[in-house]
Amino acid sequence: MSALLDELYGDQLGVLGSDRRSHSLAVGRKAAAFGHLVVASARSDLVAAATLHDIGYGHSATGFHPVDGARYLAKSGFSTVVCHLVVHHSASRVEAQERGIDQVVFHEFEVEQDLGSAHAVLWWADMTTGPQGQPMDVEDRLNEICSRYGPDDVVTRFIGRARDMLLKAGQSPIGSIQVSA
Repeated sequence: MSALLDELYGDQLGVLGSDRRSHSLAVGRKAAAFGHLVVASARSDLVAAATLHDIGYGHSATGFHPVDGARYLAKSGFSTVVCHLVVHHSASRVEAQERGIDQVVFHEFEVEQDLGSAHAVLWWADMTTGPQGQPMDVEDRLNEICSRYGPDDVVTRFIGRARDMLLKAGQSPIGSIQVSA
């Protein structure tokens, strides 16, 4: 599966460092393995979004990778569902609030369909995959992120605010994820 995802998305992932690329491919593999939990019409979009969820780190315009990634993917012709999943991954609305980013940035990626199960699989896959793509318990993952960024960083503060939500998301790929403000 990794080779296929790398073949499909390698050009986009080439802008990421090797660790983030490994993480992204592993998240994509997990999402593909649990795609049966998502309505059939959203499965390929889920796998694309999971594989490319951190692409904004390689195309930084605002410094907030979920928005930067979704905008890059939209300009590159990816579906609105892919862009929606990327912009909303792993409690990004809470992180935007912590960064002082107006929630209006999320409006450009609204979709009509219910993607709750796709969000749940994506968040779970992201929260249970370590920085080099290794499987990781969600609690350990959150601690690793906070340790990497340090106690005063906006990412650590965001995790403090969203910790319960992220812990819940990391427990199961079938949880209920709310993406509204």
